Amino acid sequence: MTHSLFKIALFATLGLGTALSAQDYQLTIGDRLSLDYNFVDRPKEMVVDLDGNIRLPELGSLRANGQSLDQVEELIESRMLQNGFSGIPTVSLEIQEYAPVVVTGLAEKGGQFQFFPGMTVGVALAMAGGSNGLQTTTGPQAEIASMAAQRRSVDFASQIAATAVQITRLEADRDNTALPLVMSDALRQSIPGADDAVIANHLRGESEILENDRATAEELLANWDKALSDSANQIALLDDRIDLKQELIAQLEVELDKANALKQQGLSTNTRTINAVQRLADEREDFLALQTTKLTIARAVSQTQITRTNFISNRKRDVLEALQAARIRMDFLQQSYRLTLSEIAILYGGIENLSAVTGGPGLSFALSGPRADRIAEGEITEATPLFPGDILVVKTDIGS
Repeated sequence: MTHSLFKIALFATLGLGTALSAQDYQLTIGDRLSLDYNFVDRPKEMVVDLDGNIRLPELGSLRANGQSLDQVEELIESRMLQNGFSGIPTVSLEIQEYAPVVVTGLAEKGGQFQFFPGMTVGVALAMAGGSNGLQTTTGPQAEIASMAAQRRSVDFASQIAATAVQITRLEADRDNTALPLVMSDALRQSIPGADDAVIANHLRGESEILENDRATAEELLANWDKALSDSANQIALLDDRIDLKQELIAQLEVELDKANALKQQGLSTNTRTINAVQRLADEREDFLALQTTKLTIARAVSQTQITRTNFISNRKRDVLEALQAARIRMDFLQQSYRLTLSEIAILYGGIENLSAVTGGPGLSFALSGPRADRIAEGEITEATPLFPGDILVVKTDIGS
């Protein structure tokens, strides 16, 4: 097992301290990894998928979420030995990029931000442009602010609907569900002011996308299956020809032995012996050519099988990654929509001089994500360390 010193040096250089270390860090959904092991010529990149797994064509699916790098390396080595690998497994796993941190709520520019060791709530909020300054007064200024907030709420609602339809398609693709697409009740209920006609229209469009994707995949798989079937038939024919050649070579060897015996007795000429030797040599050459052709076809079959397997694995990985991204986006949009409604309520309520500044009075923070339970909501401050995959919600202490 090998480790790059870069992993340890990175954490030490950035002063992450005891919050997270190269040895203790547990992988999470969205972490991008680099793997170098015996089955590949160069390191390959992969992402811990929505199920918390990494997928390797040669080894299948392996659990990564909640595991350290050392534990995943040991799991890969163990799987290699289980699958019949006869050498000494050499595995090196590194983190190329951590799962992003999502900032949402009362942030000027919410969204996904690349995680780096040492990142805190205050740093993430600063990267998101600070918090929205909500100056609520009566009169034209309040009316303009209210109209802007209402426009944002409509935009967020529209994006939530589009994302819900996309999630429906991706889940159907993942589960190989029959068309037409049917949105789950939970997703439908998550859409503010859901319009059945609009949703039905969006679902038809996503159904066409999925139908086209499936048709393309089926055509590729059918072509590979035909190539494999044709190759199997060719190999079977070659085996028959090879068997016949072996029988013919055996007969020619007997004839050559007879010719040599007759020649020693003076009952045969050199010409007969030479002809027997030449014919035997020709047949042996043909036999080797048939064996070479069979080996070439067998190698092509192996490559086709690998390509086919990789296509299926990569397509599943792409769907899972897209589904993960869509769900993260849905969470961000829903949080933003709710906070926009809160802003509208505040504006209509005429609350005077509500000013939210980074870390200042009037703001509070909440965390969601795979490690959110590590700290109580009321204990989160600017100095609270963030972890990969965290969703930071910036909100006002004043309720809606």
